[in-house]
Amino acid sequence: MWKRPLAPIRLHLEKGLRGEIAETPKAGDAFFHQTTTHVIGSNAIALRAAKEKAESMGFTAPILTDRLTGEAREVARQVVAEASKAAANRSASQPVCLLWGVAKQR
Repeated sequence: MWKRPLAPIRLHLEKGLRGEIAETPKAGDAFFHQTTTHVIGSNAIALRAAKEKAESMGFTAPILTDRLTGEAREVARQVVAEASKAAANRSASQPVCLLWGVAKQR
């Protein structure tokens, strides 16, 4: 793998491995001085699109939250509880697609 990348890429990766450069650029780093950002999607847009697609395929598709967050074990319990409730309440003729969005981490 090391012979394939161009020399500047290889040197950059090697510096990262040695801890000479930060793994992830931080706000205010020179890396971002000539960078612009354009948001072309969002959690809400993705959830709405997933809901529309699922419903077009015959699913009942509730958006349960667009801010799912928490410790993984606790969130897993919430997801399983919602899935169990949906399974118990659904009609045999209507499949269900439960939708969650993840809260933006700051």
